[in-house]
Amino acid sequence: MPWQWLEGLIPSRLARLGAIISNKRAIWGMALLLLGLLIMSHDYLPRKIELTVGQASPQDFKAPQGIVYESEVLTEKAREEAAQQITPVYRVANSVLADLQQETDDFFNLLTEINSIEDKEERLAFLNSRLDNLELPPATIEALAAADAGTINSLAAVTKDIISRAMTEAVPEDALNTARDKMLAAVGTVYIGENYKPLLVAYLQQLNLKPNLVYDVAETMAKREAAAAQVSPVQVTIRQ
Repeated sequence: MPWQWLEGLIPSRLARLGAIISNKRAIWGMALLLLGLLIMSHDYLPRKIELTVGQASPQDFKAPQGIVYESEVLTEKAREEAAQQITPVYRVANSVLADLQQETDDFFNLLTEINSIEDKEERLAFLNSRLDNLELPPATIEALAAADAGTINSLAAVTKDIISRAMTEAVPEDALNTARDKMLAAVGTVYIGENYKPLLVAYLQQLNLKPNLVYDVAETMAKREAAAAQVSPVQVTIRQ
């Protein structure tokens, strides 16, 4: 019967059609899955970034964790700043006073040598010649020509004492005139003959004074190094 033949044919056809449909679904499913994976992998695959020195990155990178490290640059800067805060150290150079006293000894030794000349007129001539730059009054020249070695030694001692009292303390460059004024004022208080005081005044006025306050390089460097050593290493924290 025709209907019986059709009845036997339909199930086989339907079974084949179902298999075809099932295969196509599987193929389409696999295709869609691969497409989805391809789209998703676009965000995860490494991309080549063309950058030049100094150019900011076009994207952000998240660090896995924060870090703390010692910055050598910042530590060195902090230590330099600490060293610069140390005031330069100055000290009194005793050699300045020693030189002035030696110069004074030489001056009065010359007077002693001149006064060893027996002829008075010759002594006066030598004194006028050697002391011409001091512009001393005649009475002072006459007193020096008549002075013995003891008197000249006393004048030398008084002069060195005046210089010592002014130059023992710290005398910077800008205080030299003040120190000289102290010396000149002290001449009026010493107990010597009035005819000799113009000699001391003239001598002290032309005395080549130098500052005795000098920069102590070694001590300053030592204090600056100690200050720098006390600075702890600078820690830098970079957050995640």
